[in-house]
Amino acid sequence: MANLLVDEEIIQNNTNSTDKILEMIGNNNKYQYTVVILLFIISLSLEIGYIGVPVMETAPIIQYTDDNNITYKKLMNYSLCKYNHTLVLNESKSTWVIDYNIYCDKFKVSMLGTLMCLGGLTGTIFVQYLKKFGARFALIIACLINMFSTLLLLFPNVVILYIADFFFGMSNIMSFILRLNIMSEITGKQNRSYFNNLIISGGGTTIIIIYLLFDNNFNWRFIYFGSFILLIISTTLFYFLTVENFRYYYVKGDYPNMLASINYIANFNGTNNNIQLEEELNKLKCLGNLSNKDNLDIKDTMPKQNNSDIADIAIANNNTENNNNVINKGNNKFSNMFK
Repeated sequence: MANLLVDEEIIQNNTNSTDKILEMIGNNNKYQYTVVILLFIISLSLEIGYIGVPVMETAPIIQYTDDNNITYKKLMNYSLCKYNHTLVLNESKSTWVIDYNIYCDKFKVSMLGTLMCLGGLTGTIFVQYLKKFGARFALIIACLINMFSTLLLLFPNVVILYIADFFFGMSNIMSFILRLNIMSEITGKQNRSYFNNLIISGGGTTIIIIYLLFDNNFNWRFIYFGSFILLIISTTLFYFLTVENFRYYYVKGDYPNMLASINYIANFNGTNNNIQLEEELNKLKCLGNLSNKDNLDIKDTMPKQNNSDIADIAIANNNTENNNNVINKGNNKFSNMFK
């Protein structure tokens, strides 16, 4: 791999070139709107498992008889669990604490919120590793983790419920970070906040949907497995309709995949006839940290160097070689003085 020149001017030139390429292929076009719609739907699907946890802890309505043989019907609290009681299911919300029979165990109920937060903390750490493989790839992994969590709810076991709860927290935080990263990579500075706000609003929309459904006594299984189906559809569309951003491949020095990413977005937006795009790609090639092998692989796709450029490079290489010879001769003379 060629040596990367650590120079602020060169780094700034890299940034300017990638921004120009994004502007040429479209940073506020069909591709961006397609991605933001898919990410909004993914956001709705993923955050149901996360935002729904506080609702899943809602206490049921119980009917009990106190020490004075007086019958009451109240919202359960832990002090009432000492009385013999029956659940008033037609007036209670459909929740995990009822179906898993933990509504009278304060520790078990509190573990739901604790594990969800612990999963979120783990997600913030794990996502930093996954991002090395690309934000798009990492988001798909986060979606698969969320799907796995939903499937665990099929098992009527409290321990498995806790595992699902942990992964709900983990996948949601991961996806939140990655959704913003993806939109930041494919949008321009002037409209980036607009697209990010649309994605963030998915969480607020999820809260409204959840509380409307629970107020109408929808079964929690209907809500969670409905979001599961929606997540499968949106993730599949995201996989087939999007590509990893070209900036990711540029940083890796993977020029062929960078070109493929640029061409895909340009074709999607109908902006693939831009003559200046080739010049910017050549500029990135000169500025970037690309290996000699990569340069050879893509030589036919890049504008060829003129004779003066080749001559300049040859002169520079020759000067470098002469300087090295002078240094070596000086070192030899210095060593001979002590022999």
